[in-house]
Amino acid sequence: MEDKLVDDPNFNLPEGFKKEKVKEPVYDFSIPDCAKALIPESKVIATEVMDEIFFDVIGIHFLEPKVSFKIV
Repeated sequence: MEDKLVDDPNFNLPEGFKKEKVKEPVYDFSIPDCAKALIPESKVIATEVMDEIFFDVIGIHFLEPKVSFKIV
């Protein structure tokens, strides 16, 4: 039922259920914007790709996450 609500917010719920909006964290592992101005673009891309490779292989990020929230 939750998938139907995500696809169609106007979906009518059965009696006894209610819609609830939840803030869901979204993590972005990238170089901070202030550092991008000081570092050549090629090094920024290489660093972000290496972070993705580290995560895929050993499950850790070396870049600090930027957290934002989306309402679901």
